[in-house]
Amino acid sequence: MSRKKSVFWGLFFSYVNLLFPIFTGIVLVPFYLKQIPTELYGAWLASGGVLGWLAAVDPGISVVVQQKVGYHFGKKEFEKLLSYAKGGIFLTYLLSLVILLAGFTACLLLTSIFHLENKEHIFLIKINFIIALLATLFQFISFSYSSVIIGLLKVLDFGAATVFSNIFGIGISIWLLANQKGLFAISCGMLARSTLLLALSILLYVKHIKFCLGTVYFKNAVSCVISDISFSAISRFAVLITQNLDQILIAKFMGTGAVPAYVFSSRGMNLCSTFMTRIGHAIAPGLSNLFGEGNKNKIIFITNHLLDFTAFMIGGFICLFLSLNRSFVLLWVGENFFVGTILSGLMVFSVALSVLKSILHTIILNSGEIKFSLTVQAADAFLIGITMLVLIPKFGYFGALIPFIVIPLICSIPLYGIKIINLLSHEKNVSPISLISFSTFFPIIAGIIIGLIFKTNSSNFFHFALHSFFIAFLYIAIHLLYHKNHRAFFIRMINAI
Repeated sequence: MSRKKSVFWGLFFSYVNLLFPIFTGIVLVPFYLKQIPTELYGAWLASGGVLGWLAAVDPGISVVVQQKVGYHFGKKEFEKLLSYAKGGIFLTYLLSLVILLAGFTACLLLTSIFHLENKEHIFLIKINFIIALLATLFQFISFSYSSVIIGLLKVLDFGAATVFSNIFGIGISIWLLANQKGLFAISCGMLARSTLLLALSILLYVKHIKFCLGTVYFKNAVSCVISDISFSAISRFAVLITQNLDQILIAKFMGTGAVPAYVFSSRGMNLCSTFMTRIGHAIAPGLSNLFGEGNKNKIIFITNHLLDFTAFMIGGFICLFLSLNRSFVLLWVGENFFVGTILSGLMVFSVALSVLKSILHTIILNSGEIKFSLTVQAADAFLIGITMLVLIPKFGYFGALIPFIVIPLICSIPLYGIKIINLLSHEKNVSPISLISFSTFFPIIAGIIIGLIFKTNSSNFFHFALHSFFIAFLYIAIHLLYHKNHRAFFIRMINAI
C-alpha cells in the first residue's frame, strides 16, 4: 500500500473507531449508572487506573517496533525489519507473564486501596478486575503484531479488524446490559473485543510478513529491540503512572464517590482529544517511511500543515468546551456529576495542551529523534506525577489539574517546539518563524475569546445542538476571515462542487 493510501485509511479508521468509545463512554453510561451504584462505579473507574499502571511493565515495544519496521521497510532492509518484528513479539509474550502476575497481586490489594467495605461490592470489583486484566493482557499482546502490520503500511486490513472487534465487544456489552448484568457488561465487553482483536492481528501478521521471511538469529532479534527501548521504557513508565495517578489519588483522598464527577466532567474532552491526536497517529507510519527514504521536502510540507491544522483543531476544541461543557454534562448525567465552571475550564486547557504536546511528540519521534522525544516525555510525566502527589491531598480536584497545565508550558512544549524549529530550519527556503507567527496561534486565541463570551445553559439536547452549531459556525467564519490560505482553499472547494 502506498503512503497516501496508508495515511487515508489510517485517518478513516482512526475516526471510525473513535465512534465506539464515544458510544461506550457516552451513550451507555446512563444505563451503567442505573444498574451500578455510584460508589461501586467510582471504584471501577479508579481500578482502571491500576490496570493502566500494570501496562507500565511494557517498555514501549510496539512504539519502537512500528517506527523501526516502517523505517527499514522504506529502505527495503527486510532482514532488519524481520529482526525487530520477531524480537518485539518475543519480548511482549515475556512481559505479558509479568503483567499477569502483577495483576493478580494488585487484585488482592484493591480493597485496601479504595477502602471498600461492602462485601458484595468487593466481590464484584475483584472478579471484574480479573476479567479486565485478561482483556488488557490480550490487547497488549495484539500490539506486538499490529505494530508490524502498521509499519508495513497494511493499515486497511488492520483498521477493518479493529472495527469488527469493536462492534463485537459493544454487542456483548449491550446484550449483558439488557440482561441486567451491571458491571459485567463493561468488563466482558472489553474481553470480547480484545480476544477477537488478538486473533485477527495474528492472522494478519502471518499473512503480511511472508514477503520477508528469512533466517533471523534469536539473539540478534531480541537485541535489536532491547537496544532501542531503554529510553522508551522510562518514558512509558512515567506517562502511564501519571495518566492514571489523578483518579487513584482522588479516590484515595476524596473518596471513590468523587471520581465519577471528575471523570464525567472531562469525558467529552478526552474523547475529542483522541479525535484530534488521531491525525498524528495516522501520519506517523508514513513519516517514518519518508525518513527511511530521506525525503525531507515532503516531511517539511507535512509537518507545517499538521501544525497549522492542529492549531485550528485546538482553537475549536477550546471554543466549544469552554462554552458548552456544563450544559453537556448536566444533560447527559446530571448536575451532581459536574465539578464546576472553573474546574471545567482548567480541564479544557489541560486537555488542549496535552493534544499539542502529543502532536509535537509524534513529529519528533518519527523524525528519528527517539531518545530526545522520549526523554522529554519522561521528564514531563515525572514532574506532573510528583506535583500531583503533593497537591491533590491538599487541594483535591485543583491539585489534579494544575500540573497538567503548568508543567507542559515550562517543560515539554518549549523543548519540542525548539527541536522542530531546528529540524525544519536545516533546509533551504524554510523559515522557522512560520511556526511561531501570530497566524499560527490566532485560532487558539479566537477560540478562547468566543468560548468565554458565549456561555450557554441549554435546557434540552435540541437547544444544545443549536448552540453547538452556532458557536462552531462563528469560530469557523472568524478563522476563514482571518486566515487567507484556508479561505482560498475553502473557496476552491466550493467552486469545485
